[in-house]
Amino acid sequence: MASAKSNRAPAQINRRRLLSAIPAVAVLPAVAAVPALAETETPVQALFRQWLVLDEEERRAWNEGWPEEEQDAATDRKLAVERQMRAAPKHDLTDVALALFATSDCGAFNIDTDVRLEYRAQARSLMAA
Repeated sequence: MASAKSNRAPAQINRRRLLSAIPAVAVLPAVAAVPALAETETPVQALFRQWLVLDEEERRAWNEGWPEEEQDAATDRKLAVERQMRAAPKHDLTDVALALFATSDCGAFNIDTDVRLEYRAQARSLMAA
């Protein structure tokens, strides 16, 4: 006896159908892992987050024409974090890159030779490890 063929086309897969097929239980470990990212943040990465806030504050101070002493204070706060980043141990190449990025103010300023050589040595050391 011949089998009957189905005339039904296969269901189309779209994003909604695909996402509804994933059980919520499978998503929970990914959601729970998000706070763990902050726990594994290095000291340099945490300082870089502070630096970004202070960089924005400094830009506002200069762009909005704050009084000179407030502009200087905003710059001093940012430079203090840059010094902390430079002194902090670098755990990986990302740390070196973030410190270098901040020290050069996103590439806007030259870096003193001794500082540049220090970052170069740190990067080489991490690459050798």
